[in-house]
Amino acid sequence: MTSIGGVLPRVSTYADPSESGLATALDAALTMLGEAQRLVRVGPGEPADIVHTVGGVDLPGRQAGRHVHTVDRIPLRDGRLAPAGWWVRSERRRLRGTTAWLAHGQTAGRVLVDAGLAPGERVHCLPLISPVACATVEASRAARAVVRARLGLAPGVRLVMGVEPDSPAHATDRWDRALLGTRRRDVVVARIRPAGARADCFQVRLVSGLWLNEPVRLPELLAAADVFIAAGHDLEAYTPAVAAVACGIPVVAVTTDSVAELVMSGGRGCVVPARAAQITAAVVAQLDGGLPARRTPATATDQSHRLAEFARALLAVYRHVLCTSVVGAA
Repeated sequence: MTSIGGVLPRVSTYADPSESGLATALDAALTMLGEAQRLVRVGPGEPADIVHTVGGVDLPGRQAGRHVHTVDRIPLRDGRLAPAGWWVRSERRRLRGTTAWLAHGQTAGRVLVDAGLAPGERVHCLPLISPVACATVEASRAARAVVRARLGLAPGVRLVMGVEPDSPAHATDRWDRALLGTRRRDVVVARIRPAGARADCFQVRLVSGLWLNEPVRLPELLAAADVFIAAGHDLEAYTPAVAAVACGIPVVAVTTDSVAELVMSGGRGCVVPARAAQITAAVVAQLDGGLPARRTPATATDQSHRLAEFARALLAVYRHVLCTSVVGAA
């Protein structure tokens, strides 16, 4: 089936500029579907069957097409799998005009339904997304040696890595200091954050305060890391921790991080409460228990398969929306 009713569906997208990573992944998936003649991409303001918004952006003007909305992140209340009240109130403006809600991850989908933002039949759970170019370079032993040398790591020292929070307002964000408080001489802690427009490049900060002068690509960072910390207090659709799970790195994930569901469903590592002491204890247990051998590094082919999975899920949602009555949705 390459069309709906004999005509290729026309799709236009509007994304929040702050969610460039997720928007890039969506663009890549839609480009794949367009090249396979499963749909037609149209520009802003052109007639469309599906109008797809991402993140905080509002539906522009009056649009005739069905409205599909991607939830990029769900801010949670402290330590609870329940959305922040201010966010729920903000999102209620979408209730009347949204035909389908897309949540990346099963956890985010359940939270949307529990919050009363959408009935279950309108919520579709898609795969969690990692930086689209994260697997185009093999994470080899050579890459590991190069990055570890740049970080000044001696042989036998373990690198524990996590994402730098936007604003360290939560006690969970201080897991790095708690880990350093163990005074282990065989552990170095680093935090990473996106570097500019390239989705696969990250700046690196050692917790001692040193920033590397040049950004490093995510495949090389994952090659150098021994344990990855996923300590988010939002349910995010797009996170480098997804790539860490795919590479077989032990991941310590807190219950309020989207990646916890991947760890629990087969990823290496463990899930702990969202507290710095619990994270530290889990990291120590991982290190003292002996780290597992690496899986075969991800390749560009693997990344293409993950993108194809995302594209197929999108197409299934679009078909469902166009083939289902939307009485009362507008």
